[in-house]
Order: sequence, then C-alpha cells, then structure tokens
Amino acid sequence: MKMTRLHLCSLFLGITLLFFVASPANAAQYPTDGKYRLALTSGSTGGSWYAVGAVFSETIKQYLPNCNITVQVGGGVSNPSLIDSGKMDFGFTYSPALIAAVAGNAPYGKPLTNLRAIARMEPCLGVAFATKASGITSFEQIRDQKLKIRLAVPAVGNFGEACASAILKAYGLDYTILKANGGSVQFVSHPEAADLFRDGHIDLYICAAGLGHANVTEMCLSREMVFLPVAGEALPYLQKLGYEEDVIPKGAFAGVTENVPAIVYSAVWLVRSDTPNELAYYFTKCLYEKIGDLAAAYSALKERPMEQMPKVYGAPMHPAAEQFYKEVGLLK
Repeated sequence: MKMTRLHLCSLFLGITLLFFVASPANAAQYPTDGKYRLALTSGSTGGSWYAVGAVFSETIKQYLPNCNITVQVGGGVSNPSLIDSGKMDFGFTYSPALIAAVAGNAPYGKPLTNLRAIARMEPCLGVAFATKASGITSFEQIRDQKLKIRLAVPAVGNFGEACASAILKAYGLDYTILKANGGSVQFVSHPEAADLFRDGHIDLYICAAGLGHANVTEMCLSREMVFLPVAGEALPYLQKLGYEEDVIPKGAFAGVTENVPAIVYSAVWLVRSDTPNELAYYFTKCLYEKIGDLAAAYSALKERPMEQMPKVYGAPMHPAAEQFYKEVGLLK
C-alpha cells in the first residue's frame, strides 16, 4: 500500500514518541569529549557537607581538569533518590538512609537499584542536647514525666531529621506526642537552631553531627548544655536501622564532661551504576589522597581511618572504586 505524506508523518511521530517513552526520563547523558558538567548534591546551606562539596568541586580538577561541578543543596535522606533518578550525578548520604533506600523501605517508595557506593567516610553521631536551664536530662524523663518541651530538629529531607525521628521513636515518642504534651516542634537549619538557642526559644535540639561540627560547637558555647544519652532500651530498634553503639567523647563539645552514650553511623559517597569508570575512579582517588584539603572544610574527616573507606555497606561498590582500592592495597 502506498503511504501518503500524512501517513509518513504519523509513523515518524509514533516512532519518536516510542523513543521518549522507552528512554528513562532522567537518564544521565555523559559527554564523549571528556568535559564533564556535573551536579553534586550535598547538605544544607551552612552545613559541613556543603562546604566539603565546594572544596571537592575544585580539588577534583587536579585529576580531571575539564570536570566542572555545581554544588547543590541537598540532604542525606533526599540525596539517594536524586542520584538514583539521574537528577543529580553524585553526592553523599548516610548508611541508615542508604540501607532503607536500596531496600525500598520508608521513606522511599521503591528500591533504588541504580546506587553505587565509592567510599565510606567519617563517623557521624546522633546527638541530642538541651539547655541546662530546661532541666531535661534524658529521653526517659521526657516520656515518663510528659515534659512540655520546645524541640527543634533539622528540616525534613535532611538526614538529621530522620535521625531525630528515629531516636524519639526508639523511646516511644514522636512529634505528635510532644505536641500533645503542650510542647512544640520546629524544623530548622543548624544556624537557625543556634539563633533559637541564643534567644531562649527552644529547649532541645536533636540532629546528626560529626565531631567538631562548627554549628553544634557554636550552640554549645551560646548556652550551658546537657547532652542526653542514647542507650539501653533504644538500641535494639536503632541497630535494626543501621545505627551502631558509640559515645560522644569527653571534651568533644562544651558541656560534655564525660563520655556520653550515643549512636553512630557513617557518611557514604554515592554515584550511579552508569557513572563512567573514569569519574568513579578519580572521585575515589580524590577522596583518598586529598583528605587533608577536605578536612579543612570539615574537621571530622580527620577521624576517618583510611582502611575504612572501602568498607561500605548498604549498596554495591562501583567497580572503578573497587579497582582503586585494590591498587592502594585496601582490597585484595
């Protein structure tokens, strides 16, 4: 049958539509000329990981001169979805969030199968501290005495909020219960929390922080603080989520006069399964060799033992990262 021009146009349109339907909406498009233009999803503005991202975006040029990276505001919870979908090229998350993302557990609606780890980074702590004037000393006290407290936590999407919510749940608490007891809950950035403490508008802040975290240090200097232990009955629930038992060491922050039981987890740098080997290899090499440069932006990175870098869990390792670790003797 002879095709008319209209039929040919319809056929072309149909093939074109089929191509777009069959192609992943957010599939990454890497250049073939070696000039990478990438987006790194980091942490909140003013946070330590945003600063680390800025340093990394410049340091990586020592290995890949044509690699131009834009650092975007992100969060430990939202970053896996952004990277998996191709909306962002790489970034970081935390081990409990990564475990949930790959498994498809809440808050992720489905398993995220495109994620690949390249490095386990510094240990991070779930910390909770209250003003000494508030009289708050433990989560059991908040629960059993139904204390009326003014709580602040990081914004939803930031891993600090997920950590705060998990700690509360481990003690049989949540935001609704705290409000029912006459208290309040605010979702804020670290700098905002510092201002709220300074002005006497909150009693308690729960967040995620590495040792030497600048904003937490500032908050603890603005008011006399008491750090609440996270231990005992809370541990079984938190360990199922990927947290580990540890302590906030004496002297880590103002107000920590002895070791305080706490939970710890690790930051993890992520790429996608389709990340070119060249990128994944030199990203890993940069994180390994230039740790001093990165630690200038976030001192907690000094706490990361080199031998821990390849000990990622929660997602498969990118093969180019594995190759690098074998070359430097961290993997066999």
